[in-house]
Amino acid sequence: GIKVADATVEYECAEWEGNYMHKAYVTGLEAGTLYTYTIKAGDDSVNGVFTTDNGDDIVNFIVGGDVQASNIEDFTVGQKVIEKAYEVFPAAEFYVTLGDYTNDSTNEEWDLYAQAFDGVNTLTTHVPVTGNHDSNKGWFNNMFALDTTESVQTDNGVNYSFDYGNVH
Repeated sequence: GIKVADATVEYECAEWEGNYMHKAYVTGLEAGTLYTYTIKAGDDSVNGVFTTDNGDDIVNFIVGGDVQASNIEDFTVGQKVIEKAYEVFPAAEFYVTLGDYTNDSTNEEWDLYAQAFDGVNTLTTHVPVTGNHDSNKGWFNNMFALDTTESVQTDNGVNYSFDYGNVH
């Protein structure tokens, strides 16, 4: 792992279904802090940001779901909905997607999801929840860096929970 200020970053990289899945797990973050990061792949890089909970008793978030797309046009519509939600409610600290990211959970559909949503997902914190359309071949577990230590299973999604402020 790499230590940045008081944070520790653990990396994981695994080949799955012909793709490389890179995940980073960060611990030791300070409350109410804006963090920036850079993801590099060859000559390409993407910058991202997220803010940790400030410790007050107010938690604001956005909930959406059922993009259930199979083409770039439909994924882009879903991405624009999240962007618009943040325009209307900029105080949101994260967004929850209630599953059905894809229609058939194929490699191609997950690639299109990543293409459409990577910009949004690097500007805020995304809390993924699996849907029945996302359960094919363990894609969900491989797409998102989630704590699976207490998960009952990971083939058809991931069981996990987290605390954010006074919300569990």
